[in-house]
Amino acid sequence: MARSDVICSVAEYTAVAAEVDLLDVRWRLGEPAGEGRQRYLGGHLPGARFLSLEGVLTAHTGNPLDGRHPLPDPEDLARGLGELGITGDRPIIVYDEPGSFAAGRAWWVLTWAGLDVRVLDGGITAWTAAGLPIVAGEVAAEPTTITLAPGRLPTIDADDAAAWPGILIDARAAERYRGEIEPIDPRAGHIQGRSTSRSPSCGRRTERCPMT
Repeated sequence: MARSDVICSVAEYTAVAAEVDLLDVRWRLGEPAGEGRQRYLGGHLPGARFLSLEGVLTAHTGNPLDGRHPLPDPEDLARGLGELGITGDRPIIVYDEPGSFAAGRAWWVLTWAGLDVRVLDGGITAWTAAGLPIVAGEVAAEPTTITLAPGRLPTIDADDAAAWPGILIDARAAERYRGEIEPIDPRAGHIQGRSTSRSPSCGRRTERCPMT
């Protein structure tokens, strides 16, 4: 998979804006529910519809063993995308903002579901830095139906991770990986084994734990 298959520059997006579906997926870990949507309503790229990470891209099973953001049920995902007018017939561009990796989550889930999706490089910050306009309010969409083909990307569960023969990459902040701070989870630290922390922004290795 080439970088151009995943990332779309502002210039590339403006050239194809009429031919793609644009989704704003602003969200930050630990912020009050609905804050990302409020920022969307306050100003977003023209034509962008708001895609809820918690409401559409995540399952809510009630079982803590399933993790904080398990993959959604395909039917629920299709319903949420259909409510935004997404049919799957057009490429999708997603974007977020600095301090968030929500667009990366959206890319992964939507690609897993069999859709053609890319991330807007630099998000809304790159857009405004280019002197391009933003608009406030909601973007109305006619509800549609969409057929998904989940399973395009491979997944593993907790048991598979525990027995993984290679290296697991922990993309959280290095201090959370090391267990020095933990603002969200009930237990600090990382998965035992050949677990390595890499900065999500640059891919640089920051810490490694040998097999125990």
